[in-house]
Amino acid sequence: SAGLRDLAFDPDFATNGYVYAFYTKDDVLQNRVVRLKANATNPDIADTTFGEQLLIDLPFNSTFSSGSHNGGALEFGTDGKLYITTGDGWTGEFAGDPVQSLSTFTGKVLRINSDGSIPADNPFYTQTTGDYRAIYALGLRNPYSMSIHPDTGDLYINEARGTNKADIYIAEAGANYGHEGDSIGTSKSPWANGSGAGGELITGGAWYPQDGPFPADYHGRYFVALWGGNNDATGRIATIQSASNTTVETFESSVGQVGSNGLDIKPVITRIGPDGNLYYMLTTYTTNSGTIQMVRYTAQETVASPVMSPNGGSSLDPVTVTLSTTTADATIYYTTDNTDPSEASTLYTGPISISESTILKARAYKDGLNPSGISSALFTVGTELPNEPPNVDVGPDLIGTVGQSISLDGSSTTDPDGDDNFLTDEEWRQLSGPIVTINDKTEEVATFTPNRPGTYQFELSMSDGKDFGSDQVVVTVFAQPRAADPLALYTFFEGSGATVHDVSGSGTPLDLTIQNAGNVSWSGLSRLTLNSATSLVSRTPADKITDACQASNEMTIEAWIQAADLDQSGPARIVSMSETIFERNVTLGQEGDSYDGRIRTTVTNDNGETSMRTTAGVSTAQLSHVVLTIDGSGSAKILIDGVQAAESNIGGNLSNWDDSYYLILGNERSNDRPWLGTFALVAIYCEALTQSEIQSNISAGLPFSIVDDEQIYLPYISR
Repeated sequence: SAGLRDLAFDPDFATNGYVYAFYTKDDVLQNRVVRLKANATNPDIADTTFGEQLLIDLPFNSTFSSGSHNGGALEFGTDGKLYITTGDGWTGEFAGDPVQSLSTFTGKVLRINSDGSIPADNPFYTQTTGDYRAIYALGLRNPYSMSIHPDTGDLYINEARGTNKADIYIAEAGANYGHEGDSIGTSKSPWANGSGAGGELITGGAWYPQDGPFPADYHGRYFVALWGGNNDATGRIATIQSASNTTVETFESSVGQVGSNGLDIKPVITRIGPDGNLYYMLTTYTTNSGTIQMVRYTAQETVASPVMSPNGGSSLDPVTVTLSTTTADATIYYTTDNTDPSEASTLYTGPISISESTILKARAYKDGLNPSGISSALFTVGTELPNEPPNVDVGPDLIGTVGQSISLDGSSTTDPDGDDNFLTDEEWRQLSGPIVTINDKTEEVATFTPNRPGTYQFELSMSDGKDFGSDQVVVTVFAQPRAADPLALYTFFEGSGATVHDVSGSGTPLDLTIQNAGNVSWSGLSRLTLNSATSLVSRTPADKITDACQASNEMTIEAWIQAADLDQSGPARIVSMSETIFERNVTLGQEGDSYDGRIRTTVTNDNGETSMRTTAGVSTAQLSHVVLTIDGSGSAKILIDGVQAAESNIGGNLSNWDDSYYLILGNERSNDRPWLGTFALVAIYCEALTQSEIQSNISAGLPFSIVDDEQIYLPYISR
């Protein structure tokens, strides 16, 4: 079972050219993860002078190992770390339960830095030694592949185990997935089973994004490759509806073929390409033949809708109506009882005589094409009064939060000229926003559970047996509540211009003005990038912050940022309340690949020295959550992505802060300590956030949403 298992591209591949490979050596059975480099002139081939850089060696744990059940998936997480899965080597019941051991690499999720070093925040780091410190989770059988969710960043492990052999787990620090017991770590159950039928081996998974050329029904679905049983000639591709609805549906059955060598060629490893198409590999059990397959959506031509002549109206006498369509050789079906026509309805063969008030509906069909839309018209015959459609009422617009079950209520609908109890054909449909499943969509009252912030629009239509009425409701869905209320909050949702608004809602807004606005650029994800030296300066002194922090004797700076490079010095000012390079209340800065904090108290000098600085290497070129905080006892900390990176007992209090100082982002007020990079969020609090509150804010994420290619600003819900 030797050979290549998986590849992963460095998140910064465009500039460094790094590619990572997991493969199995056959002479002495062992797995290896190595780093390669693309050729500078031809990125389709490797740089032979760079060669193969070994990051981690993963020997099989015993002579019982068959070389099968390797796992072998590679995936970069949103934290910039490389995640690796290994299987049990077909030795789960041997050698002292190796999948449950912290001194084997068997049946594990591993987590390393891109250079092969091991992060100190791995869950078992202090319980192990050497490369075993890379263990992130355990208890797996054969985790063949992984896939990252494009919105949440969660890693999904496709695990061939159990009765169905298609369990899917979410990778979590310290998790134990239970193969051969669960004595170490936290026991975790599957997120879903990708088969639903039983006995089908899962070999791949990929999340389809919330947009793309596939029909909207497939947006946000999880596509899985199923090998089938060992005695099945073919496999299949299935989908899971969403992260909150794990219903499995077959996308394509009988995928594969019998190869020329007599072995079954079946699907493994699914990917969604940048073109929005679905890719999967067909191969044999012994992987000595195979192909790459692509599934591309091509919209089918639609039959032209029927034309009615006349197209409705009032008449004292019977009316003769003709139907036609511009699609040659199409067949038309119609109804006169206000139901939607189908191929089981009345076939149109000639003019239709209407002698009483009727709603005529028609639809055209042709083999090989999508059926037409439904044409409809009301014919009022005789002295009968025209029918009034239902007065559909879905109430006022709504708000909610991610994960909340939200009710859509049309029970106040009335029929102006009929009996409200006999309204029919209720149907809710979604008009815009991230795709969700509508429960009870054919009832007056329906529900849905959003898994993304955004603006959702729904429409309810109902019939009185003759006419339809409709009404719409807009639901604004916010992110989960944050843990604290900031004195100033900047989310950079403006998208253009030279002003960044304080959207905290606390006191008078402390808006910022961008100096040299030509030196910045806005992105569509509520982010502002400082490309060259500039500064964002408050229009008035930041006295609302100074006064409140002096009263509480506590302060926190929270920032979602991404440094442009790791050679900035000064320290380069990220967030500062200061007057000159020698006078400040507080500053969060960057010095090389470290973060630096300066806080003025009654026991420091006017420059807030001595600085509190993290160790080297904690600042990266990835989007990071950085916090500088001080509590009432004078204890200060810097935390990176929720992990403490520096601590200092500064002492004193904040009574000597100067309320004439301005708030500045990206520089000193004198413009001689520039910081270059991207801001996604900055919040200032006059309280010391705890580590659990900081983790809650990380989980709440960033307050923006992209809906139908339009950026929608969603303010945080405070506690």
